Amino acid sequence: MIGATMVCPACSGCGLVWRTEPQAHAVPCEACGGKGRVPAVARADFERERDARVAAEAEAARLTTCLRRANATLEETERALYLEAQAAEAARDRLRAASQALAGIDAATLDAVTPAAMRAVMERRGWRLDCALPWFADQTQTAWESWEHATAQGAGSRGGGPRTVPDVQIAVLPGLVAKDHRRGVAEWAWALATRHGDVSPAEVLAEALAAGVAT
Repeated sequence: MIGATMVCPACSGCGLVWRTEPQAHAVPCEACGGKGRVPAVARADFERERDARVAAEAEAARLTTCLRRANATLEETERALYLEAQAAEAARDRLRAASQALAGIDAATLDAVTPAAMRAVMERRGWRLDCALPWFADQTQTAWESWEHATAQGAGSRGGGPRTVPDVQIAVLPGLVAKDHRRGVAEWAWALATRHGDVSPAEVLAEALAAGVAT
């Protein structure tokens, strides 16, 4: 004997229910399998299941909206940080240019300072070559030389990490563009002057230029 049936409370007998994600569309009713009728049981059971399903769909929709908003906020934050970093880099370039102008250091001066001249200054001032640091994109190429001095002042670094002994690095990567070479020379002169504490970057560059002429 076939058991008694009743109109499916979940789909009201049509056999279909609507879903809103990812977009509005009709799907077969899970409660009745798309038939529109179910075994005759207490309506309260179906209503509880229906309410639970509706609540779950509403929560899923809420979480999806929150996720989209969070992603949008993250993208805005990343863009703001990128713009801030660009502005900071531009400010550093302007400050470096102003400092060089005040010290009478121009591009031609920085272009004339070679790694060999920088090494000569380091050796004359008692520095010793500690190690060679590879280029991050090609570990077979040396990008910097790290030099140490027993009485150097300040904090050192290697690969972004702190060191007990302060160092001065010389950029020696072949094929550096003019801008990167000049920045490397300016940073070297500043670092060497800072480590000694009794000489200016302009004096360090003058020594390097003299060493370049001598060699």
